[in-house]
Amino acid sequence: MYYNTTGLYADDLRMAKAKTMKQDDVILEIFEYYPEWSYTPGQIMNIASNNFGKRYPITSIRRSIHTLTKAGKLRKTSELRNCIYGKKAHCWELQ
Repeated sequence: MYYNTTGLYADDLRMAKAKTMKQDDVILEIFEYYPEWSYTPGQIMNIASNNFGKRYPITSIRRSIHTLTKAGKLRKTSELRNCIYGKKAHCWELQ
């Protein structure tokens, strides 16, 4: 899902939505590869970069995780781990 916060329209909006769908697919694939594991958004960002050659901003990773959680594909756990900015972050796992 693409949240049109910048006022895109027509072809630009359509392309942004298509690109986001692909990102959600990559992130879901990471969770499906090891379904017994849970991940922080920072871990997903590193895996996407190192294993898929995809460099997504952390804000986009979080948006995608939120979208996949809303769709019932992921669930937020109570587990907290250190994340990329030195703060604790929640983990998500496959639903």
